[in-house]
Amino acid sequence: MPGILLAFIVLVAVLEIPRLAAKGWWRELVVFSLFLAAGFILSLLLTLGVQLPYISPAITHMIERLFGL
Repeated sequence: MPGILLAFIVLVAVLEIPRLAAKGWWRELVVFSLFLAAGFILSLLLTLGVQLPYISPAITHMIERLFGL
C-alpha cells in the first residue's frame, strides 16, 4: 500500500511542479510542495497504522481565542 501512495504522490508532483515552474509561480510551488509533503506524511502514517491524535478540539479552541468567540 505505501508503494501505491508513493506512486500517486510522484504522479501528482510530475504533473504539477513543471507547470508551476514554467509559469514562474515560485511561491505557489513552495506552498504546493509543503501541502503535498504534509499530505504524503500524514497518509503514510495512516497507511502504516500509526494512531494520529484528534486535533479538532485544539483547532476549535485556537479559533475561539483568536476571534474572541
